Amino acid sequence: MQTIKIKFTKIEVPEFEKKGLLPVRFHYKVNGEDMSIEKSFGYVNHDPAAFAGDLIAEVRHVCKKQARPDPMDYSLLSGYVNAQVIEDKEGLTEERIANALKQIRDRIRTLKSMANANNYMNKYVDVKGLVIEL
Repeated sequence: MQTIKIKFTKIEVPEFEKKGLLPVRFHYKVNGEDMSIEKSFGYVNHDPAAFAGDLIAEVRHVCKKQARPDPMDYSLLSGYVNAQVIEDKEGLTEERIANALKQIRDRIRTLKSMANANNYMNKYVDVKGLVIEL
């Protein structure tokens, strides 16, 4: 049996689009190796908690598919892959990701409610290069 340890490290917003879909890059480590996945987050109609759960399930599935069994292991469980999400800080990883997505959504709502051009550009730059550590 092979065990894969997954740890989510940060969330990054590489660019901001007004179309209702926001490209968000999720950085994570698989057995110490840095990896990332980019997903489109619909900040208008997506539930952050459901999105976080789907994201974790997708990352676990991708990691399981990429795992290679040991050819010299002849046990019954040699083809089984166990993907674990590692918790470092208090709170579940899914809750921390959902809270970070809510924070991103709130910043976008603040940006869209701006009436002054100077404040708009400051908020736009704030959202565009946003990085949230998990």
